[in-house]
Amino acid sequence: MAKKTFYQEELEILREDFKDLKGYLEELEAVLPIAICTLNSFWIVMDVNKAVTNLTKYKQLEIIGQPINLIFSGKEALNKARKEAEKGKVVASAEMTLITRDRKKIPVSISLAFAIKHTPPTAIT
Repeated sequence: MAKKTFYQEELEILREDFKDLKGYLEELEAVLPIAICTLNSFWIVMDVNKAVTNLTKYKQLEIIGQPINLIFSGKEALNKARKEAEKGKVVASAEMTLITRDRKKIPVSISLAFAIKHTPPTAIT
């Protein structure tokens, strides 16, 4: 068996550190009282935390894979926030209306930002 090079060892350490950090962030997201919804570049819901399911009364699997307008009304306000985020701006405190599973309307304030630079927006909180 070949001996590992310095770079291979460093890469292995970095991968393990990344795995630990990812696990920590997932645990933190699970207990935060803040609703976090992750979107893909087509504005389809990719993930939600427990606060989203508690607030909307939807089960996680009912939301994932659906367009974000399943839980937000006001197409104009959503499109405005989307356009700002696509310009690379952080949208803070945009007023929206959240629609629960039982069609109850809840006024909310959202923030929207890129998770990674130079990609479409991926997170609404």
